[in-house]
Amino acid sequence: MSTLVLPDPAAAPRGAASPAQRRAHSHFLSGRAHAAQEQWPHALKAFERAAKLSRDTAYALTAAHAAIKAGQARHAVARLRALRSEQPELTLAYTLESHAWLDLSRADEAVAVLQALPMQAARDHTYHVSLGVALQRLNHHQQAVQAFLQALTTRLDDAVVHFRMGMSFKELGLMAEAAECVRTSLALGLGASELSARALMVFLEREACRWEFADAELMRLRQAVQAAYPGAAIETGAFVHAVLVDNPIEQQQVAVHYARHLAARTVALPRRLARAHEGRLRVGYLSADFHQHATSQLTVQMFEAHDRSRFEVTLFSAGADDGTPLRRRMQAAAEHFVELHGRGVAIMAAAIRERDIDILVDVKGATYGSVMQVMAHRPAPLQVNWLGFPGTSGADYIDYLIGDAVVTPLSHAAHFSERIAQMPLCYQPNDSRRALPQPQPRTNWGLPEQALVLCGFHQSYKISREVFDSWCRLLQALPDAVL
Repeated sequence: MSTLVLPDPAAAPRGAASPAQRRAHSHFLSGRAHAAQEQWPHALKAFERAAKLSRDTAYALTAAHAAIKAGQARHAVARLRALRSEQPELTLAYTLESHAWLDLSRADEAVAVLQALPMQAARDHTYHVSLGVALQRLNHHQQAVQAFLQALTTRLDDAVVHFRMGMSFKELGLMAEAAECVRTSLALGLGASELSARALMVFLEREACRWEFADAELMRLRQAVQAAYPGAAIETGAFVHAVLVDNPIEQQQVAVHYARHLAARTVALPRRLARAHEGRLRVGYLSADFHQHATSQLTVQMFEAHDRSRFEVTLFSAGADDGTPLRRRMQAAAEHFVELHGRGVAIMAAAIRERDIDILVDVKGATYGSVMQVMAHRPAPLQVNWLGFPGTSGADYIDYLIGDAVVTPLSHAAHFSERIAQMPLCYQPNDSRRALPQPQPRTNWGLPEQALVLCGFHQSYKISREVFDSWCRLLQALPDAVL
């Protein structure tokens, strides 16, 4: 979200100001001091006192903003609705209420509130940014791009808006356009998010198969990583480094930066010991991919095969319900299936802790849609990294990584922050019950009957310049071949 500028209340009361006005301003100053220290519950109390003593709209808006920051979004919604009814053209009340709804994971309500602003009311930069963010959350990316473009007409140098617009272009499959947006945001300055954005830029250029740009950006990324203070808490792109950089020391360095970045934004829960519950250990699996996804295709039969006499298994789902048969099968595969989609990270961690989970397995890792920050809360006594990201998490709050002799040889142990727990054969399960695709005639796909057909069914970032050159040599050597 762009920086929110709240109006200041009237200047400090002097002379004829009533005692109530002077007390209101005193409470406001106290609240502002608490806010500067990120002490939002205290700031909220002070701003609320100021709002009760004065009818200055700025006090009410500041109190609503503090309520959102203090984790009391529903309270903020109630206050802002009352304010909107009194002042229907107060744009900032609509914008703030949309932020509260986003905090409650209700992007639909956020969009509805913003669109309810009367036509004659002013629509400022923050309003358009807020609308774009809410539309992004609903996956309405074409409309989100339009909102961001409107925001840029009033503030062209907003780096974060350029970045967010790039993310919508990415979701629309326009990778080159997305890369240009990220490039612009970096030129304008993204501060602490620079390394993460640079990693994303490399990924986008690779997805667009613009290899010359990708190589240049990868060099800049690696130089920036080397210049970073060792072990600092920095937002980075651990996944990009893992798949595009063949240097285990550098991979671990980036992973540690990212893990500490997540931990710095998290208050860990009190530690507790694992214990058997009626003779069984409680094992939880956390992922955003418990639907039609490769993770579920690999794991569903394994979950069905767990020994229920020894283990009580819970799946914690942070991803959307896509309504597919695989989703239904995943729900039936464990004793408990807990829906966490749309919840805040702290709420997810609390839900896991409430179930007294002994061993929590992150089946997602530092991949797209990561829920690794939940692990930073330490909701379980023993925490494990497995399957989704078979590289190190860099996190001191993840105890083990489950691998095998090929993917995680013990000779590489120095490059993992976790202890390696080796499976005897392979760390990756599969589903023997999955229906196999039926053979189809080539004519269904417009292919010649006799020619060699070369196929790549993966994301295009995996296609390097060298791979494409090899394909071209094959096509030249075999004129009848089809790519």
